[in-house]
Amino acid sequence: MTTYQAIFERANDGTIWGYIPEVPGVTGSGDTLDEAKASVTDGLRLWLEEARKDGTEIPPQATIGSFEISAA
Repeated sequence: MTTYQAIFERANDGTIWGYIPEVPGVTGSGDTLDEAKASVTDGLRLWLEEARKDGTEIPPQATIGSFEISAA
């Protein structure tokens, strides 16, 4: 099983959007982080279903981790 890292950012309107760098086109958004996570998860599930049907290569995991850095 491949595990991807999703990136989440806050938009100017306050909503949260996310994407998976290794899988172009997989994005999601929501009013909360939990909603955005669920949206990205659904997007990835749908993308993988279509890729398997079409024989599209599943991208390997490239992101190996993340961490927070505080700017003082």
